[in-house]
Amino acid sequence: PNAIPEAMAAGALVITSPIAATTEAIANERTGLVAPVDDTAAWTEAFRRLATDDGLCERLRTGARSWVEENFDAHRNAARLLARIRAES
Repeated sequence: PNAIPEAMAAGALVITSPIAATTEAIANERTGLVAPVDDTAAWTEAFRRLATDDGLCERLRTGARSWVEENFDAHRNAARLLARIRAES
């Protein structure tokens, strides 16, 4: 889902469940928080932590932005793809 890296790039904090490959971008405690889809207490705790822990929020924003810059850059990804195509030719 492109919405997650776009949110991360904008500085939004992300909480997700480990479905639909969302954990490719969201590494728990590094780029966002992950809570099981059916665990209400885990979701409540994740929201509480984001509401009360400024240090955590800053770490997650920094980690998320770094991940986006490394992995969600169209020019960099196109160059990587071109390099692989040329290597296989």
